[in-house]
Amino acid sequence: MSRLLVLSCVALFVGVGCQPAGPPPAGPLEGAWRLSEVQLTGPNGGRVDTQPLPGLYIFVRHHYSIVRMLGGQLPPDNARLWYPTVAEKARQHDAIIVNAGTYELGDSILTTHPIAAKTPEFIGGRTVYEWRMVGDSLWLTTLDIRSRDELQDPFVADYRLVIKLVRAE
Repeated sequence: MSRLLVLSCVALFVGVGCQPAGPPPAGPLEGAWRLSEVQLTGPNGGRVDTQPLPGLYIFVRHHYSIVRMLGGQLPPDNARLWYPTVAEKARQHDAIIVNAGTYELGDSILTTHPIAAKTPEFIGGRTVYEWRMVGDSLWLTTLDIRSRDELQDPFVADYRLVIKLVRAE
């Protein structure tokens, strides 16, 4: 009887030890975030947009995706739906930010490394943000933007961009 009890206990411990572990804990940025506010300061002063055009930031373990519309209003539809002219394509290119890749997260610094981007020279580059959580909001302040060749985006020298994101889920 004791031999059966010992074998049963061994089988139980082996079975429990082989159970798959639960998912690792999510990092503070993980999830979907929608753009809620944009603060921009530069040579001509500053402005705060509390109703920016749509933007979605998604962070999963070590990967991110950003899609953000720019400007004061959504671009108009193409004159011929789904078939933009060259001029319409140029306007649309300037109206959106799109990139995705990997990221590193420190105590207060977020660095994104795009592996796909609308702007070719940004692929292999990076953006460095200061990040902070305030309640259910994620605040990102752009500190630096570099191309794959280490050329700094001229925007960074003249402007300070702070964006507020709120959880979308």
